[in-house]
Amino acid sequence: MREISADYIFTGDSSPLKNAILRTNNNGQIIDIIPNTKKEITENVEFYHGIIVPAFINSHCHLELSHLKNQIPKNQGIINFIKNIKYLRLLEDNNQEKMRETDNYMYENGTSVVADICNMPDSWEIKNTSKILYHNFVETIGLENNRAVEIFEKAIKNYNLFQKINLNVSITAHASYSVSKNLFNLISEFAASNNSVLSFHNQEDESENDIFINNSGKLYDFIKFFMQEDEDKIKICDKTSLQYYLQYFEKNINNNIILVHNLFTSQQDIDFAKQISDNIYWCLCPNSNLFINNKLPNIDLLLKNNLKITIGTDSLASNDKLDMLEEMKTLQNNFPQLQFEEILSWATLNAAKALKIDDKFGTLESGKQPGVLLIENFNLTEMKLNKESKVKRLF
Repeated sequence: MREISADYIFTGDSSPLKNAILRTNNNGQIIDIIPNTKKEITENVEFYHGIIVPAFINSHCHLELSHLKNQIPKNQGIINFIKNIKYLRLLEDNNQEKMRETDNYMYENGTSVVADICNMPDSWEIKNTSKILYHNFVETIGLENNRAVEIFEKAIKNYNLFQKINLNVSITAHASYSVSKNLFNLISEFAASNNSVLSFHNQEDESENDIFINNSGKLYDFIKFFMQEDEDKIKICDKTSLQYYLQYFEKNINNNIILVHNLFTSQQDIDFAKQISDNIYWCLCPNSNLFINNKLPNIDLLLKNNLKITIGTDSLASNDKLDMLEEMKTLQNNFPQLQFEEILSWATLNAAKALKIDDKFGTLESGKQPGVLLIENFNLTEMKLNKESKVKRLF
């Protein structure tokens, strides 16, 4: 058994505990937490200056794009970003090595769970031996209605591969503007049959809404090229992109849905989403948003509506490092009204609930084995992260 203490322990779902003691077994499973009893901490207790927190859960990542670090210019907008991805994905020399390096980096910097988008099965071997628990979202893309079955059958093959080696896996859609009606229906039906988790890129660019409201905008002009004989697939429907695609999941009441980015989400969108499901989570990827669009989501709007918020890093194609603590710093620096305790819950408990693993992860709680981190150089006076704050993994 180990007994660990610090200036404060943040359990992930309660107020910070001053000078409490965390008891674990040698594998890092939580036995209990002893509150401060005014007794001096004995020599048997490992005491650290800083705060102890549960390990982080990254709610949105693309491990497959690890080879694209420093390959795409910043602040060029979504169209140029997509064009670069389509071209550079083909240049995958040593990508297995890059993915392994990224996996190790995320673990050493405090991440124990990753929700990862998969367009190919290439990452399965790394994930099978990783210290990180991955939830794999097999992503489908295709605008041609007549190819929906073909595209979905390919996704099923990848799904079966991940499932065969006991990795958590779902089949999901890329975004509103890249998936046909028939394909959305297939994804919805399959998800409903197994109560899986879904994840969609949502309103990352303003032109996503223009597609469905009036069939115009830079993104609409870009995707018309890929519609081919199904060019009339997207018709004016007087709905935003969120309202367009969430209608396909109105009956998926047992599926958790993670909406990623949410840069151009309105109050009307939030109201619509609440009507569709109570199980929607809103994932923020602040450093990626600044990288591509130099813009951040309307946090005040999300908070006003008491939404379930999580945090992701996105990929090394749109981020300098896949570091959850850096994402938390960016949120705190840009939204000083946020309390650290709240941001931490987004990176731990909320994410665990979104991925349906909160029985094991997300909080420092008896019986759980979430991973235990020490955050050093923490501002104990203001209870905030410093620029110099860093993570040390204890378990």
